[in-house]
Amino acid sequence: MSSQVSWWVFGVMSVVFILNLEFSVVKGGASEETKIHIVYLGEREHSDPGLVTASHLRMLESLLGSKKDASEFMVHSYRHGFSGFAAHLTDSQVKRISAAGAFVPNVSDNGVGMGTARGGAPKARIAMYKVCWQTEDGSCATADILKAMDNAIADGVDVISISLGRAILIISEIDVNNVFSYGAFHAVSKGITVLMAAGNFGPDAYSVQNIAPWIITVAATSLNRWFHTPLTLGNNVTLLARTPSANPEFQAELIYVDSSKKMTSEAEEKWF
Repeated sequence: MSSQVSWWVFGVMSVVFILNLEFSVVKGGASEETKIHIVYLGEREHSDPGLVTASHLRMLESLLGSKKDASEFMVHSYRHGFSGFAAHLTDSQVKRISAAGAFVPNVSDNGVGMGTARGGAPKARIAMYKVCWQTEDGSCATADILKAMDNAIADGVDVISISLGRAILIISEIDVNNVFSYGAFHAVSKGITVLMAAGNFGPDAYSVQNIAPWIITVAATSLNRWFHTPLTLGNNVTLLARTPSANPEFQAELIYVDSSKKMTSEAEEKWF
């Protein structure tokens, strides 16, 4: 038994405080002014102080690009009473390390609705469990998904968010063949909130997935707006088409539908 997958992840990070200590460092052949910045990460993820410091170095390594720079630029690792570190960082590096979960101005969704965006839970900590592997039918094994739910329960998470669905009709409130509902039931019984996707099927009757009463089922609605846009072909014939967003003009080649399916399949193989 397997399940088709649509997966998304929300990133969150930390709060950054700036001290009035300035330095000048040379990195990549260019001189950049740095200050000592304190990156506060809240409660410790590990009881072992060594593991806490290792997580700080990994974060710096991903930002600076090398283990050597991470060790040299770190000033302190706060690993006993709480989690955080102090490091020599430029203003651009501070923006990168504190971007997720922060307010981001001048954001537009495909050219529509300009405004300010913000993460839903900027102080949350994310635990991710890989359940999708490259298979012949391009799906994810239910056994792996249930194991991830079991591990999440053991890790003591507060919320489990699962963007997975099954390509079958559900005609009963409780689907006895859907093991997700079993894993979710035991998670909820331990005080863990479980959110699952309603699926990408429909709008036919009985096409909503993950509807057990102990699961918070999350769904999106169909688009209620279209933007008319001119579509000019290679022979200069212009047609009036509809698009879900007001994107700027661009050029693209026409392809056969079968070619599109092949390209999508190859992209999924690289991803999973």
